[in-house]
Amino acid sequence: MFKSTLFEFSTKLLAASSLYINCHLVNLELNTERKKKKTKALDKIKEKFSDYFPDLQKNDISILEDYIKKEIEKFDFDKKLALFIETCLTPTFYPYELYVNSSEHAKALEKFAVALGVNPKKATDVLNTFNQAQKAHIHTNWSKVAAFSIAGALVCGTGAFYVAPWIASAIGAAQGLYGAAAISYGLGVLGGGSVASGGMGMMGGLWLIAGSGTTIGVSGGFAMERVTVTSSAPDLSGKAPVGTPTGNKVSIGDFIYSFGYEDLLYTMLKLQVVFAEMFIKKENMNFDECKMNSRLVIGVLTDQMKQISDELKELETFNEKDANIIKEIKKKIQIYKDSVGWMEKQHIAQFKEAVPLVKTPA
Repeated sequence: MFKSTLFEFSTKLLAASSLYINCHLVNLELNTERKKKKTKALDKIKEKFSDYFPDLQKNDISILEDYIKKEIEKFDFDKKLALFIETCLTPTFYPYELYVNSSEHAKALEKFAVALGVNPKKATDVLNTFNQAQKAHIHTNWSKVAAFSIAGALVCGTGAFYVAPWIASAIGAAQGLYGAAAISYGLGVLGGGSVASGGMGMMGGLWLIAGSGTTIGVSGGFAMERVTVTSSAPDLSGKAPVGTPTGNKVSIGDFIYSFGYEDLLYTMLKLQVVFAEMFIKKENMNFDECKMNSRLVIGVLTDQMKQISDELKELETFNEKDANIIKEIKKKIQIYKDSVGWMEKQHIAQFKEAVPLVKTPA
């Protein structure tokens, strides 16, 4: 299924999806001056992906649509929805800042939904869910947050490790799985499909594998190690063998601190949207399965938040109270609190139960 690596496969599909939306937005624009600017920006963006789409003509939507439909032929509904959510939350005309009418954006996304075989009304649903998710972060000064701070790197395929595969791995680890099996299980829970089956991964583009073909996995509690993942199917056979080395461990606090505030905020916002659309609002949902997965995701995030808080207490013994590292980690813990609190409210409203504590392996 892969041309070479999962990273290339995912980037090309995400690029096609983003270009598809931008092409429609140019067609929908009625203001002459804005249309000129958007056309010029689109031409520049196309140049970045000329290796992927050498035959792409000016605003030729059909080539993109044919490619997308061919690539998603074997996707189940969850994979299509994951790709759709990712595209909904990807900034238009990145890296350029151009005004896009919200109704025109929704119309372009509806056309994309039809191409994917997703209900067109999902466009408005996803955008509304994102807005609701934002409101949960009452401690965030949105006037100082650059919108969609990491999404551009995601679409342009620069390649980096983001929080999402780490969270996916932790979900697998909470079920007692190890390495590639943990990653695969976590991605499956969040709707992207397993690595082995060529799934898009959690929230589509957030599952990025750098050119070296490695990503971050989790084993033995939540210590992190590097796990090689290539286009060949990894061993997904079972539990971590006794005495398996865990490699160079990095604390969760160190890992979270390495991300910018906006990167973590936007990643968690997208996770909130996937959580709501996959587990809470999903059409024809398997009630018990969605409830179990909802519990699992909230439990893993709560466990991670506690571990970061514990590490913060230790850091406070080595730093001044007003040290930047202390302030930064406190702000990031608050992102976790706001996201998890929002998810818990969604869970209670849907499943009519308080979220039970999910025990994770020591």
